[in-house]
Formats: sequence, structure tokens, C-alpha cells
Amino acid sequence: IEVEHAEEGQKWRSRFPARFIEEITQRTGNAKKFDIFVRMLLSALAQESDAVYLDVLTARDLEMLRRHANPQGPPTTSTSTQSDKRYLILTYRAEFDKVHYPLP
Repeated sequence: IEVEHAEEGQKWRSRFPARFIEEITQRTGNAKKFDIFVRMLLSALAQESDAVYLDVLTARDLEMLRRHANPQGPPTTSTSTQSDKRYLILTYRAEFDKVHYPLP
């Protein structure tokens, strides 16, 4: 997967083996086979459905979302992460569920 910041020209690139994708989806509690995940990703890229969409977030963005989702949760330690590291988040939204699949 390759993502490019149109205004700044920065690019981020990663490869994900099928097994890794399936493990990530299992950890969310909403397991998907690799081929289904790829179809969801392609659908989000083509904006074919409101049920799936993509976000690109920084580590700081993710931490803010975690704190917002669970303000009573344990405090997280501030680690020195690369400021240019990004996470591609595929979100699947159904009538009663919303699942985030994070790809580092």
C-alpha cells in the first residue's frame, strides 16, 4: 500500500502479508479473510459504499482517539515516535457496529 500527501509530496509505503492482515482483523473481534479485507479496502478507495472508509492518522491522532474513546482508561506513556509515521485506518461501519482496522 502506498499513500501520498498531495500537498507536501510525502509518500508512505508498507507491505502487509495476508496472515498479518487476518491477525489484525481477528484482534478487532471482527475477523475477515484476506480477500474480503482487500475487497473492503478497494471499495473504500473507490468510495463505492458508505459502510467502509479510510483515514490516515499520525500516532498522536491515534492517541487522542484512544483517550476520547476511553477517558477512564489507563494513561499511556509518551513515546518518541517518528513524526512522519502514519497509520492507514480502514473503518467498517454497519447498523450496530463500527470496526477500525489499523495498518501501521
